[in-house]
Amino acid sequence: MATRLDVTPDEGRDWLVFCQSLGLAREVSRGFERVRDDPDADDLRSAFEENVFGAREALDALGDEPTSADAVFEAFEPTVPNWERHRDPEGWESRWRDRVARLLDWAVLFDAAENRPDGYVAVEDAA
Repeated sequence: MATRLDVTPDEGRDWLVFCQSLGLAREVSRGFERVRDDPDADDLRSAFEENVFGAREALDALGDEPTSADAVFEAFEPTVPNWERHRDPEGWESRWRDRVARLLDWAVLFDAAENRPDGYVAVEDAA
């Protein structure tokens, strides 16, 4: 699969774990398989907030006033596992800044945040 999609095996595994966290895939003895249920937008938002590492922390850094991705990272930074910092002392910060930016973009897609010209803001849960 990774070769067909032009991703590394680690990137492919990350995507599969992300899909699993959202309830879109499940791990089976031979790898992963697609879950055939069709979750609604509220299910996806809840799964994102509850199951994706760092999503809740990134959202907690948002409020009513626009916040930059860099400011969200600053609030999020204590959450970065120590083993990640030790694994790549020179590159962990850049990698995790990118991760926080992706989390914010996913939050926008799942209607948990809005991306305004001057930063991200929280969107209240409609439920």
